[in-house]
Order: sequence, then structure tokens, then C-alpha cells
Amino acid sequence: MQVIDKNIDAVDYMAQELPDKMSKEEALTLKAGKLEAELSNLGGNLKTMTSLDYGATLPVEGFLSVTEYIDQPFHLDENIEGRAVYSFRDKNFIFRKSYQIDPRDSRLNITLEVENLSSAPESLDITISTMALDMSRVDKKYLPQEHTLYEYSISTPQAVVRKNNAIKFSEKENKQIAGPINWVGFRDKYFCTIVKNKFEVNAIDVKVLDPSRAAFIFKPQGVILQPDSKIQFNALVYFGPQDGKLLKEFNEGFEQIVSFSSFGIVDAIAKLIYNTLNLFYTIIPNWGLCIILISLLVYGATYPLTFLSMSSMKKMQAVQPEVTALRSKYQNNPQKLNQEMIELYKKKRINPLSGCFILLLQMPVFIALYQVLWRSVYFRGASFLWIKDLSQPDRLFILPFSLPFLGNEFNLLPILMAFSMFLQQKITAQNTVITDPAQEAQQKMMKIFLPIMLGFLFYKFASGLALYFTMFYLLSTITQLKVLKQKA
Repeated sequence: MQVIDKNIDAVDYMAQELPDKMSKEEALTLKAGKLEAELSNLGGNLKTMTSLDYGATLPVEGFLSVTEYIDQPFHLDENIEGRAVYSFRDKNFIFRKSYQIDPRDSRLNITLEVENLSSAPESLDITISTMALDMSRVDKKYLPQEHTLYEYSISTPQAVVRKNNAIKFSEKENKQIAGPINWVGFRDKYFCTIVKNKFEVNAIDVKVLDPSRAAFIFKPQGVILQPDSKIQFNALVYFGPQDGKLLKEFNEGFEQIVSFSSFGIVDAIAKLIYNTLNLFYTIIPNWGLCIILISLLVYGATYPLTFLSMSSMKKMQAVQPEVTALRSKYQNNPQKLNQEMIELYKKKRINPLSGCFILLLQMPVFIALYQVLWRSVYFRGASFLWIKDLSQPDRLFILPFSLPFLGNEFNLLPILMAFSMFLQQKITAQNTVITDPAQEAQQKMMKIFLPIMLGFLFYKFASGLALYFTMFYLLSTITQLKVLKQKA
């Protein structure tokens, strides 16, 4: 926040008439660098911002807007390539708002300048919106499976305050975040907007305007402008992909907006996988091959645990006839049955919980992988073999008819993934001894049902995810074959 004593008379503001509240809205488009911004004369506000590299937009608007004049018509003073300046005069002040798109990258510089036109000192009693959200603009075709990914965040020295599932708002969400405030941001699945105020903000209020709209506002405290003096509020706005490496270059802590999970260990593993995936791409510039490489790397890293888990399950299957005999013998004596079971497992050196425990140890890795492959912006438009876009279903061809729940797209990868899972289960079942007919029938049903259910689940998912899990089940099948060759 900068106070300036020198007056700059680029426009004769005293000659401007006070505006008509019912003035018509006029739009202006700025384009430079990697951004396109649509501005409005009402409030001199930014309405939409588009990434020229990706054709993407976010439901953010109203950066550094004076809320008391949000619907007032501002005068367009300047409009040159990548730059625009608006102004508004009320009784005592001139408000000038300038936008400058950086021609080199994905940043927008905004300045709100307030000048005292009166002949006496004036207290600046205004409220400023750092950023506003209008979720009514969200494309509904992505809901509800992705609405949990909409998240606003407020960075303070202590923590980054996050609110996910930010698709609808209620009055109970009105709150104040104590500062100082580093930045305010919003993100979806792939992209983010971050506003860095280049002046001290001691606290920010989250204000719900209606169920679809919210604003992040602050009130300058103790500002008194002398006659002909000015004060400036400057902000840097980033809009682009959620790329931690790119965001870190701003040296403002922007990379903290990137989070794959609220669980620290999952988030740390996901970021490690993400960085490794990007490292692979610098060596082999094909995202499909990078997914295959990361699947080999992750499976190799978890192979010892996977092998132990499968070996443990094989040992459990080998003693099933003895377990069944004990249950039959002591069906009326649960206490004796438990004692005999413990003795049997001790004799055979089997821990009945080890297989499940090992699987639980691997769960953070699986969750982290899923999040990385689901949220990576670089899969958008990336091709591999017959796949045209790894962020979309693989769409081998279009059917001349539509199927219930599946539509008219034939996606091959989910079918291959389901088949690889079925193959793994079939091989596992070949060495399973089941004496209970009901249990045997249940296993046969699950052997068919689970792959089909998985195929349905992944049918509309990104092909990058389906590619990874196809590799996972194929590698698991190979491991299962190796386990079966072991002596029980």
C-alpha cells in the first residue's frame, strides 16, 4: 500500500459527470502473453480470465474491486495492447484501476489507485474484494464427480486454510481469517488462480453473497488521504496450471496451493511421484510411456510387500482344509476353536493378519498415484498409441448406437484392465482349496463380478488412469505366477 503525494493529471477527472447507476455494461478484451482477460466498465472489474495455452477458465472475478462501487460505470481511460485503465469519480475521490498482462507468462498485474480530490484530508472508508467466486459459471457436465476438487485457499504464515467442495456456499461459512495474508487462491482439477496483494493485509473476510457466490474482502484501516495525495494497492494475479515447479519460480509460496491429499504422507508421496513423472518426461517426451515407466517403478518399489502379501495369502489357502476341519470339530466350543486355530497358525508360521496389514501399508501409494494421474494437467491432449487424450476415455471408436450407462463410445483400456484383473484372480483361484460349496460359489461369482464392476467404474475415467491400472494388474499376475511356483 503506497501513498503518493504527486498528482498526475492524465485525465480531467473533475470534468467527469457523476455516473448513472443504470448505465449499460460494456465489455473489453485484453490479450497478451498467455492470458486473455474480459473486463467490464461496471466497477472496472475483471469478469473472466482465460489461459491461451489451454483454453481454460475458472469462475473467478473481481480482483481488487471496491465493493461500494461494484455496479458503478467506470470510465475507460486507456486501452493499449495488454493494458487497460479505468477510472471512477465520486464526491471526494478518484478511483483508478489498471490492468497489465505480462507478455512473457501467465501473470496479470493490477493496481487500484485512490486520489483525494477534495481540499481537506479525507478518511478512506472502503471495502476491497481481493477475489470473488461465481460458481454458477461452472460447467455442470463435470459435476458431481469433480465438484470436490473446487477449492479456495488462503495462505498465512501459520498455514494454508483450505475449503474444498467449494461449489455451494452457506451463511455459516462467513468467517474472518487472521493474517497477515500472503495470498488468496482458487483451484479446480487442473488449474489455479492466485492473488498476491503487494501490501499488508492483516485479515481477510470470507463473505458469502449467495449460494453460488462468495468474496474475499478486506477493509484498509486508518488511511487518511491529504488533499491531492494518492494511495496505491498493487496485486499480482497468476492463472495457469497447478505446476509446483512453475509456481515456485514466483518465490511467493504459490506452490503451496498444490495439494493431492489432506493426509500429509499421501500428499508427500503424490508429490514425489508427480516430480518423478515429470523427470521421466524430460528424458522420454511421451506421457503414455511415462505412465508405463512410473507403473514399473512404483510396482518395483512395492514388490517386496506385494510378494509377501501374496505369499501370506497362499499359506492361508494351504491350511484351509485343516481350518475347516477344526471349525467342524469345535463348532460348539468357540474358545477351544480359537486356541486350536492359534496353535495351527503358530505351527505353520502363519500370521493371518499379515496379508491385510501389508496391503494397508501400500494404500497411501495407491491413493497418491490415483490423485496424480487424475489431476495432472499435462495429460490433457497428450496422445499414446490409439489414445488421443490421456485425460479422457480412450475412445477407440464410436458405436452406431448408445448403451445404457456406457454411451456410444467404445473404450478399450477399461476392458483390458478388467480382463487383466480377471486373469489374476483366475490364476489365484487355481491354487485355492475351498471345501465349503457356498464359499466356492461366492468366490466364483466375485471372480467375475469384481472385474466387471471395475470395468464399469473406469469406463468413463481418464485413459491415463486405466493405462496405469492395466499395467498394475498385468504385473500382479506375473507376481502371482511366481508365488504359485513356490512350495507351500
